[in-house]
Amino acid sequence: FSAAKCILEAALEQWQKHFHIYAMVSEDAQRFHKLDKLKGLFLVSPDTPRTFAMAFRLGQPFDYERLARMSRVGVLNVYMMLDTIAMDCLYLNHLNLETLWGTVFNYADAVLYNSKFVQQQFHRRFRRRPGLKEMPAYHSLDPVDYRNDAKNQASAGTYILVIGNAFAHKYVSATVEALI
Repeated sequence: FSAAKCILEAALEQWQKHFHIYAMVSEDAQRFHKLDKLKGLFLVSPDTPRTFAMAFRLGQPFDYERLARMSRVGVLNVYMMLDTIAMDCLYLNHLNLETLWGTVFNYADAVLYNSKFVQQQFHRRFRRRPGLKEMPAYHSLDPVDYRNDAKNQASAGTYILVIGNAFAHKYVSATVEALI
């Protein structure tokens, strides 16, 4: 989410004078991620009946509702496909991802990838429609871009940072338990 928020903040800084920028998000998520504090950002609920010039999803869809919503709200649809791991982990690949993601590559106007490697992974697995615009768009590797000085000041000591999520293939809980 940090990368997504950085992208949103950069879009507001760079494009706000030319475009209105909206984020489609539930009220709970708005409050949790403090999106209502971003100056100039317009917020709409996921059930909005509005149509926008472009819908951009930072992440691949994992259900038909997300795919349908993008198609419903955006004249142009752009997806950022982050990785193929859900297809590679059998316990995650129960969502008919081949059909869902195949639809992205057949109907989207553009697809971004977070690396050239990820782009190649998707190219090996999916046919793409003629004219589909594609581009690797790397996340920043500069820690300063993700730093919030007020919150991230560590006190003196020795720390180990474990990064991941709750999915079994990340093995985060077991790693933390072993380190403790």
